[in-house]
Amino acid sequence: MKLRKSHKVIIIVVSAFVILLTLFLCFFGDYLKYLQPYREGVEYYSDGSYSKFGFGLSRYGKIAAEYLPEYDEVAENAEYIQFVYSGGWGYSKTVDVFVAVKYDEETYIAQRDEILSQGESFGEDFHIGEAECRYHRLIDKKQVANGDYVYYVITCCDKDKSIMYSVMFDDLDHEDMGSLSIHSHPYYNFFREFHTECIPSVNGNS
Repeated sequence: MKLRKSHKVIIIVVSAFVILLTLFLCFFGDYLKYLQPYREGVEYYSDGSYSKFGFGLSRYGKIAAEYLPEYDEVAENAEYIQFVYSGGWGYSKTVDVFVAVKYDEETYIAQRDEILSQGESFGEDFHIGEAECRYHRLIDKKQVANGDYVYYVITCCDKDKSIMYSVMFDDLDHEDMGSLSIHSHPYYNFFREFHTECIPSVNGNS
């Protein structure tokens, strides 16, 4: 009898925990994004430590590491590399992981042509300018365990001979880069800082 009672207590406690956890995630799950860190610096990418960012079902760093190429792969012939991990903050609805690389022209063209043969076109971002010299390729998109969608997008920019690998998480199902990127304040800021040749306000074009 005591054994049965203890089993019932365990079942009740576990059930209550599952119910409370489910309710918490339903009502407060989005706020977990705001607990994500902001980290900038190629060292987080080169040593792989970004994969430890996040927790539980919001372990975005671990998920991003499944998509991003290894550091050694992109570092060969690279002239400059930058990395950013940005949790949701302000009016941004996304969690973003960016690796951006600049190459010499020959390496860039070879890399770009290979990338353009992968995935599918993901449209234009249309709010940053000079879209005709950029190519967004959606390599993969799926829904992860916490309900967010993960988008793996590679952007090639002819003007500054750069390639940007983006793993972006959002709770909305977007059909193009314009819709996705407009929800991401970090994407906008990072793109303007890194792709200066593509920004009209920087290079003087209208």
